[in-house]
Amino acid sequence: MEDGISHVPLANEALSHTSARSSLDSNNKATRDDDITPVSEKELSTDEPSFLSHLALPLGLLIGSAIIGGTTYALIARVNNLIANAAVDGDIEKWKQTARTGTYDACYLGCNSCNDPNFVYSACQLTARADVKGVICDGNKMWNWAAADRYPESCLAAVGQLLMGNELERIKQGYRNQLALITVTVLGGILGGVIAYFLWRRLTMSNAYRDARKSSSRSVLRPKTWKRTKHIKLHEQRTTTSRRSSSSSSARSSASSSRSQTRLSTIVTASVASFASQTSAYPCTGYSPAQTTYFTSANNTLSGSVHGWISDCQDRKVCTTQQCTTSCTTGKNGKQNCTQKCTEQCRTVTSVVKPARAYVDAVMPRVRECGFGVVDVLNGGWGEMERVGNARLERDWWVTVEVSGFNVTKKGETDEAVWCLWGIGGS
Repeated sequence: MEDGISHVPLANEALSHTSARSSLDSNNKATRDDDITPVSEKELSTDEPSFLSHLALPLGLLIGSAIIGGTTYALIARVNNLIANAAVDGDIEKWKQTARTGTYDACYLGCNSCNDPNFVYSACQLTARADVKGVICDGNKMWNWAAADRYPESCLAAVGQLLMGNELERIKQGYRNQLALITVTVLGGILGGVIAYFLWRRLTMSNAYRDARKSSSRSVLRPKTWKRTKHIKLHEQRTTTSRRSSSSSSARSSASSSRSQTRLSTIVTASVASFASQTSAYPCTGYSPAQTTYFTSANNTLSGSVHGWISDCQDRKVCTTQQCTTSCTTGKNGKQNCTQKCTEQCRTVTSVVKPARAYVDAVMPRVRECGFGVVDVLNGGWGEMERVGNARLERDWWVTVEVSGFNVTKKGETDEAVWCLWGIGGS
């Protein structure tokens, strides 16, 4: 009996603790439920956005289209006006002089320093476009004529008109390039439409509806804090300690792995310190010495030279790694992420793939086939050299061939040996 009586207080005490704990949990739940007071659907429905706010999308589209259409129309009208009023100097004498020195002389005399192998060929082709009834204006056909007959006045005027038209077209094309600004007008129209859309929505939305949405957002996303019981805090503290221990271990492992990766990356960077990307070959001047090879005929009545100044070059972009740095960050899950950044210094290196001498040497076997022999130097008394007027020699062979005269054997007729040299370029 004494044993039964002595256990009653203990049972009552446990019961009281259980009851107190249940009461505390219910109070905490009630407190949490009371703290969160979301806005009801009824309250939101009573403050619907105004009718004007529904016009935001059509208004944004309208304004965007107006900006695009208006600016595009203005740009096109301006460009068309510039093209319609484009003009060049109409002095025909000026253009005739340009035709003589810039076109016919280029076709007859060639060029010994220009870096465009097509320069002479393009000049000759322009003279071939001149159409004058009953007159030959093609410089490809007049290269061996007497100097006084190589520049017909009517041909100079016709080529001058072509040059004037080319210059006018160049100016007009520069104006047409301005039409690329239409892309900017489209982007501006889109941006303007978006700004108009959001601005109209903000101006036309009722204050009550805006406040209701803010209140609803705050009640859901940011509830008031409530008091938590002691044993819940203790449980969270233990969980946090356990997570920190796990995160520390994971961070140490990740840091060790990162250091290994960094060392490996450093080794790879040191091994591949530089790399290069190269472009396709192109004609260039000044990167290798010009080459001139002289020749004379077997009877020593005609001499000449093959001159080359254009080389075949190639550009390489060489980049060298200067310094690499590694930075690491620890995420919320305790995992460490490391990134490496390297600075590079790049430069362009131009190398000669085929020098000018190689192009001269490639032509010399054909020169020998025409009956000429190679000599180191030419003795005096040969007079001024004249270019063999086949522009394909410059365009295809990248050389200029000159001789001491065209008709040294018979006056008024070009020597067969000269025609043989002309034929090297092809017809």
